[in-house]
Amino acid sequence: MHPYPQNFFLVYTYSRSIVFLLFALVFVRSLTAQPDLFASQQVITSLATGAVSVYATDLDGDGDRDVLSASNDDKIAWYENDGQENFIIENIISIDLTGLQSIFPTDVDNDGDTDVLFATFYDDKIAWFDNNGQGGFESLYTISTSADGVYSVYASDINGDGFMDVLSASGIDDNICWYENDGAGGFGPQQIIANIAGGAWSVYSADLDRDGDSDVISASIGIRLITWFENDGLGSFS
Repeated sequence: MHPYPQNFFLVYTYSRSIVFLLFALVFVRSLTAQPDLFASQQVITSLATGAVSVYATDLDGDGDRDVLSASNDDKIAWYENDGQENFIIENIISIDLTGLQSIFPTDVDNDGDTDVLFATFYDDKIAWFDNNGQGGFESLYTISTSADGVYSVYASDINGDGFMDVLSASGIDDNICWYENDGAGGFGPQQIIANIAGGAWSVYSADLDRDGDSDVISASIGIRLITWFENDGLGSFS
């Protein structure tokens, strides 16, 4: 006599089929399911008409990240984070920057707070606003008016002295340049890295060859190129 009931193998085979089918369904679902990575949209402001640039950084020194914006209504403003990701008050830094193209937050004068670097296209101005440490910006300092048609600014320690120098990309003179910071927010003359960057649109800095210094990356809209320039560690570029 067989030790198992007559229908045992039928039930066993049927159960295995069900288990396999369930496993297949779970596997396929895991491949096709889209995780909910973000919650619903949260509007910070609708007052920045024609916003062109935005950054998150701690501007008032309270330990949380505020939001900084530049917009085509000639305005740089920041929005205070209350610590609960609520942004209620618009704090205007300036409202008369015609042709405002780019902003970048960095400690320009080495005093421990985050200042605001910016560029305006029509008057070729690269300048910065000094932060009083609590998000107040009253003093304006011009770095240069030599770059013709500035589209982008960035800050990085180019010559390895520990201070944040300034980079610019200008689309009319096709230049990628840098300006040396003396450590207190004063800057030397324009130093051209490249003047063949047709329609220079954007500039950035990173150590691409892992030799410990800041190389320079640029994007040129006219010649459709992404290019990088190797820093020798002292601010000279190949």
